[in-house]
Amino acid sequence: QAITADRVLVAVGRETLLEPLKPEAAGIQVEGGKIKVNAFQMTNRHGIYAVGDCASPFMLAHAAMAEGRVAAEHAMGKQPEPIAYDMVPQSIYSHPEAAMVGLTKEEAVKRGFDVAEGIFPLAASGRAFTEGERNGFIKLVAEKKYGRILGVHICAPHASEIIGEAALALTLEATVDELIATIHPHPTVVEGMQEAALAITSEVRQHP
Repeated sequence: QAITADRVLVAVGRETLLEPLKPEAAGIQVEGGKIKVNAFQMTNRHGIYAVGDCASPFMLAHAAMAEGRVAAEHAMGKQPEPIAYDMVPQSIYSHPEAAMVGLTKEEAVKRGFDVAEGIFPLAASGRAFTEGERNGFIKLVAEKKYGRILGVHICAPHASEIIGEAALALTLEATVDELIATIHPHPTVVEGMQEAALAITSEVRQHP
C-alpha cells in the first residue's frame, strides 16, 4: 500500500533523560540508566520515590500512574501491592492497532510452563469485515494444567480497547473456561477473545 505524505515522523527508541534531574547529587542510586527503586517505588534515600520513565521498566503513562499510586500509598504508611509488570498492557496505535499483555509462548516456556496457544483469525470476524479489516488475529497463551491465561496478543481494530479485558483476565488469574463462559456481545471484535479461548480448549482439557 502506497501512502503520499508531506512529512514522516519517526518516534521510536525513547531513552530516559536523567541529566536534568541530577539524582546522584541527591545521593540517589542510578542503575542501567534509570533511578533504582524497590517494590514500593522508593529510592535508596528514605522518603524519596521515583515513578514513570525515569525509573520504570515500561515507558508508559498508565504504568507510571500505577506506580504513582503505589508510591503515594506507601508514603502514607500503607502496604500496597507492588506493580505486577507482567500485567501491564502495551498498545501500538498503528493501523491496524496492536496490543499485548502478559507472556509470549516463548517466554512462558522459558519460565517452565507447559503451554497451549489459541488463535482467532480476524478474517472470521463479521465486525472486522464491516470495518474493512480482514487481516489480523487475537492470540491467547495459556498453561495446560489449569488453563490459566498467561498472555494475550492482538493485531486488530480496537486492540488498545480490547486489551483491557485481557489485562483483567490476567489480574484475576482467569482460565480459558472462564473466558469462554463470559458472554461477549455480537458482532464485535472483542468476541474474538472468546473464540481464541475456544480454539485452545482441546489442548487444555486433554491435559491430565
